[in-house]
Amino acid sequence: LEGLVKHNGPLTDASGKGLKGPVPQAIRDYSELHDLELDRFAGIEAQCAAIADDIAYNTHDIDDGLRAGLLTLEMLGRVGLPGSILKGVRAKYPRLDNVRTGHELMRRQITLMVEDVIASTTANIERLKPDSADAVRAAGETLVTFSAGMA
Repeated sequence: LEGLVKHNGPLTDASGKGLKGPVPQAIRDYSELHDLELDRFAGIEAQCAAIADDIAYNTHDIDDGLRAGLLTLEMLGRVGLPGSILKGVRAKYPRLDNVRTGHELMRRQITLMVEDVIASTTANIERLKPDSADAVRAAGETLVTFSAGMA
């Protein structure tokens, strides 16, 4: 439950004041019974789940936009990350139809984002050197992140 509640970071400051508005009473009530440490960061597993959701949302939103006709590959070609990926796909597979090009775009984007998270998270762990799950929660920042360039 802690991972679900705090997957995007702490909910309260040390005094218990909600950081992004009031904390739902059901969460406060449960935390009274089983301390969720609402003022601390989630464990590393929850941080991984949260960023995996971000990757999935980003890529699936593009895929949904393409399938619905709200986006085109030409439009995406003018946008940072998808544009650079499309350039590579088209260079390697110049005869690939638009549907398959879109699928290759999604595959490569997911790969690049996952590799970025791994590199950034590795650097954060090396910098902060947490030696326990408790040290991850007390780190004062999210360890599982995108690099500044990807974010």
